[in-house]
Amino acid sequence: MINKKVLVFFAVFAILILLFETFINYDFPDVIESQLEELKNNKEVLDQIGGYDSFEYQYNENELKSDTLRVKITVYGKERKVLKNVSFVKDGDDWKVYDSQLIYTDLY
Repeated sequence: MINKKVLVFFAVFAILILLFETFINYDFPDVIESQLEELKNNKEVLDQIGGYDSFEYQYNENELKSDTLRVKITVYGKERKVLKNVSFVKDGDDWKVYDSQLIYTDLY
């Protein structure tokens, strides 16, 4: 029979993981996620970098309060990486892309 302490430990661990996951994705702008998904689903980009491996992104959180937002998204492939510089402008409550640039570079 499974020990009650083990079950309690497992339940607390599962709750902490869910809370951590929620905290990580809190305030993650949907526009960044949509741009990332666009890159991950673009066959031409994936062919150039050797498939999808991982990603990272950077933006200034203070810009979320203004009317412009600049984001750098890097998608790593097995052979190369692609950097997408995206500039957004606020349109009501939504962000709209007004400039976008792709830069391919070697991994190292």
